Amino acid sequence: MKLLLSTSNEDKTRELKSLLEPLGHTVYTLKDYGLKIRVEAKDITFFQNALLKAQAVSKVVDIPVLGDESGLVVPALNGEPGVYSARYAGEVHNNVANIQLLLRKMENITDREAYMQTVLVLMYPDGKYYYGEGSAKGSITRSRRGLNGFGYDSVFYSPQLKKTFAEASFVEKQSVSHRLQAVNDLFRKVNENVGAMNSKK
Repeated sequence: MKLLLSTSNEDKTRELKSLLEPLGHTVYTLKDYGLKIRVEAKDITFFQNALLKAQAVSKVVDIPVLGDESGLVVPALNGEPGVYSARYAGEVHNNVANIQLLLRKMENITDREAYMQTVLVLMYPDGKYYYGEGSAKGSITRSRRGLNGFGYDSVFYSPQLKKTFAEASFVEKQSVSHRLQAVNDLFRKVNENVGAMNSKK
């Protein structure tokens, strides 16, 4: 399948390409199409934001579009940062500031369980779409560890890997990642031809 990623985030693009291309998909970016469409996440759900991203690009292209909405969820903080993950410390996306704010808020919290969440929406030109969800369970460390990855990877400890996502290699992280789970869930539904929904554009 040929599909277009509705994101300008190079880190997301790299991860999605590494998961989709081995499945036989040809993956295009907004840059490949000469598009500069930016859809800001709203204060709603991961699914609704992923749907908005897919819809915005689907209106101007004639191939399937994949929208990705991902973030970190900390139950002890009532689900924060959640859909605010990229702009937790302010509208300017700043990973360092986001992590600093998170660690400050969790300074006196002992329950440090957390999970990474991804929702993918694959929208076809006729408005029909499928969605997939995935999560990776872990916990929040008390300081940054590791230099790889992006976002909250340096403070997200994976019990499966026994290290933070930022201490893990790219291949290690991908093997247990929330995006892997979401891709698998999405294309299971596509292949079974179930879960399709009609979008009201």
